[in-house]
Amino acid sequence: MGQPKNNVPWSACEARAFEQFADANDLAEALFAPGQLGRDATAAILSISHTSMNQVSWFERWGHALVVRPPVWIIRQENYDADMKEFLRRIDQLNPQAVSHNPTARHANDYSGVPDLSQAAITNLQKWYCQDFAFYDLC
Repeated sequence: MGQPKNNVPWSACEARAFEQFADANDLAEALFAPGQLGRDATAAILSISHTSMNQVSWFERWGHALVVRPPVWIIRQENYDADMKEFLRRIDQLNPQAVSHNPTARHANDYSGVPDLSQAAITNLQKWYCQDFAFYDLC
């Protein structure tokens, strides 16, 4: 629902998706499953706004985005602190400490109780988001 920063009620389809699949691992493992389970997983992932989009689609209007509109720096989630520090240095940000560490202000969630993705889930997500993975490799 956009929390912790926002509170946007789920659509009926989003509510069904979150009722059917307890967590991201369950949904990802069900992708490409034969029968109704696979169809439900596909419907669920397409119903949730932040999982239904491919990131590469955000760049489609600029052709080869890395040439036409090269990024200042690419911030990777797995290297967030170091990449953000380098980004701020490149744009001559005078106060890199200005980035909030408040979970609500920075729109961060605590995922400590959420199960890790299984290898089957990872494989299915790599297949589902194959265009994004190809774009990441270009980046």
